[in-house]
Amino acid sequence: MGRCHSTGRRLAQWLTMLSDPAALVADKPHDPVAHYQLGLAQLDSGSAAAAASSLRRSLELGYLEDMTAWQNDDPLGPYHAAADALLEAEAFAAAEACYRHSLQLDGQNVAVRERLAATLRLSGRLAEAADELHDTLSLLGEADEEVRCWLLLDLGAVIEDLAPIAGTGADWPSTSSAGASSEAPAVRVGSLGPERLSAEECYRRAVRLDPEAGEAHKRLADVLAYARGAATAQAS
Repeated sequence: MGRCHSTGRRLAQWLTMLSDPAALVADKPHDPVAHYQLGLAQLDSGSAAAAASSLRRSLELGYLEDMTAWQNDDPLGPYHAAADALLEAEAFAAAEACYRHSLQLDGQNVAVRERLAATLRLSGRLAEAADELHDTLSLLGEADEEVRCWLLLDLGAVIEDLAPIAGTGADWPSTSSAGASSEAPAVRVGSLGPERLSAEECYRRAVRLDPEAGEAHKRLADVLAYARGAATAQAS
């Protein structure tokens, strides 16, 4: 009778832990699945920073090596969602840390690299954002025209932030080598050779890739109008 009571109590405790991820983590602090489940619960409750911490811990403990992870088509999805929530809350350093850690696990993830570039741009690190977008463009295949178009729009916007006088070329300092440079970094875009880009050229390429992209046409028109205005002002 006592043994049955003890077994029932242990079963009740286990069921309680399954419904309480924090208790499960406390009971199994080195279980990656427990940390992952806790992260999901925290993300669901709106605690993005706590969720990011728990999900990162699950990854550090080897969650991606656990069979449970691959029952989900996108096991890193919740981690990215936590990073996106941090970015939306303007917790730029925390969001950047999530994206960079994710890229250590999947460096070819274009969507995460684009979000990292957005984080860098919003936190005022424009040169690093430009470099990140350059690197991301170089990962794309020839068939990725839609993605390339939007990345070119992003890059053009960053170049405009860095060099407001349109048509002067991409004269941001490269962050990929030691020390700052006053010259534009050589940029490899797809199968093309090293070259330098201006905001205008980014928008022109976006228009060529997608002639129906209204945003690309608008930005190109705006940058050309600005350039004409600047030229007129200098002439007078």
